[in-house]
Amino acid sequence: MSGRKRVEVCDKGGNFIDAVVMRASTDERSCAWGLLLQLRKSGLAQGIETLFADAGFGGADFERDVQVEFGHHLEIVRRAPDQKGFAVLPSRWLIEQVFGCQGRYRRLSRDSEQKPSISRATIQGANIHRWLQKLKPKPPFAPPFRYRPSL
Repeated sequence: MSGRKRVEVCDKGGNFIDAVVMRASTDERSCAWGLLLQLRKSGLAQGIETLFADAGFGGADFERDVQVEFGHHLEIVRRAPDQKGFAVLPSRWLIEQVFGCQGRYRRLSRDSEQKPSISRATIQGANIHRWLQKLKPKPPFAPPFRYRPSL
């Protein structure tokens, strides 16, 4: 498979919940539908009331279908029509932060995995590492690296 599309969901704290990895030719709505099915199957969707998504997931039919099938309100976060350039969109910024943190991991910066399930497992591993660093951060003044003295 050449090219992958990753669709992920996080909570309001910016913590990764789950992801789905599909071929790049798949449209966003199909990926989101697969992710919502996966969330419902795993039981992680129980506390979700509102989903925020970008314009690629928009469409009155899709928003209605998500409401009917899963019981979640889908809110499309759009930038203002008169906006020029970059501006932070608060609800979308959380998932962009998650993507940015994942970009620090070499195996996620380039997708060279053979199977989408391995890509998904790599995403999960990177986010577990991120959570562990939040629990025990590095000391602010770590000792400098030194080579061992040669004998």
